[in-house]
Amino acid sequence: MASAASVTTLADEVNCPICQGTLREPVTIDCGHNFCRSCLTRYCETLGLESEDSLSCPLCKEPFRPGSFRPNWQLASVVENIERLKLVSAQGTEEEHACQEHGEKIYFFCEDDEAQLCVVCHAAAEHRNHTVRFLEDAAGPYREQIQKCLKCLRREREEIQEVQSRENKRIQVLLDIRSTLIRCETRKCRKPEAVSPELGQRIRDFPQQAVPLQREMKMFLEKLRFELDYEPAHLSLDPLTSHPKLLLSEDHQRARFSYKWQSSPDNLQRFDRATCVLAYEGFTGGRHTWVVSVDLAHGGSCTVGVVSEDVQRKGELRLRPEEGVWAVRLAWGFVSALGSFPTRLALEEQPQQVRVSLDYEVGWVTFANAVTQEHIYTFTASFARKVFPFFGLWGRGSSFSLIS
Repeated sequence: MASAASVTTLADEVNCPICQGTLREPVTIDCGHNFCRSCLTRYCETLGLESEDSLSCPLCKEPFRPGSFRPNWQLASVVENIERLKLVSAQGTEEEHACQEHGEKIYFFCEDDEAQLCVVCHAAAEHRNHTVRFLEDAAGPYREQIQKCLKCLRREREEIQEVQSRENKRIQVLLDIRSTLIRCETRKCRKPEAVSPELGQRIRDFPQQAVPLQREMKMFLEKLRFELDYEPAHLSLDPLTSHPKLLLSEDHQRARFSYKWQSSPDNLQRFDRATCVLAYEGFTGGRHTWVVSVDLAHGGSCTVGVVSEDVQRKGELRLRPEEGVWAVRLAWGFVSALGSFPTRLALEEQPQQVRVSLDYEVGWVTFANAVTQEHIYTFTASFARKVFPFFGLWGRGSSFSLIS
């Protein structure tokens, strides 16, 4: 029986470069790249070209005609077999941790729908633009929100008890009817003080306030991560690690992608397959932050984040936390968090400048729009080795620069 890890590895090989999901009705264009038929059709419609006009491949920029799609039946058969393997590998999953609809083990939690998701649910279109996290990561903020709610309830209970105590004292006075009547002959009995309108309204409104409190607590936790005392990192790119297709500026503050290979001597530090580069500076502790300005050509992409010092430099590099990579990818029209399963993010606008913040001890790698301060994504990790700022480029004309 195929293991879950091997099935995941196979599934990564049949992802669509446009939607980052499993290929559906795969088609091949003149340059040999494969895409979902629907994704490539929308790509052509977005550019508004007629069938006799030509446009460029989203990956390699080679020209092709919209009417030249060729169904890749062999690849479609491979995708179908991988889907079957996913179902087989899930048969051993315990029922209490399995998706009722698909039978897959539950790994994720959709915060928009407040639903638990399996791998198949996670890949579905209905959750593609939602905020999806691993179950354990999603549980943490909710535990803190519950503690916050309990504190609020305790405060409300104490105030109610104070009011009850005052009223009990007044009731004790009224129980002594004889004494009360005697006092009433000489003066009017003071009317018992009523519960303040403000406290009464707060008590009535609390059930309605409990629901938005969760949302407010989530926003507070995200904002707190940006208000911590991070130290600005003064970075420079390390040419000894740079892939030969990356052109570095003389001051090592900028990089540009080129299909022409540079004359770079091979060494153990250099990436030879992934078009990436590391910074000179690495970190073994503390809180650090830096800003990357991204300039993407039509169809290009840029990857930013941090990697462990022992990350694989030779051969294929899988961009996910299990391989020592915590990063996000900015591509033409969308941003993806490169977790164990790539997650396409729903943002208010495409960021042109990305702030990366590292808290080594806590284990946070946080990404935000450096202009609007909109939170993009946060990884949670346990760092045991030195980590380095990490950058990747793909696509003619794509570039990035470090902002001091």
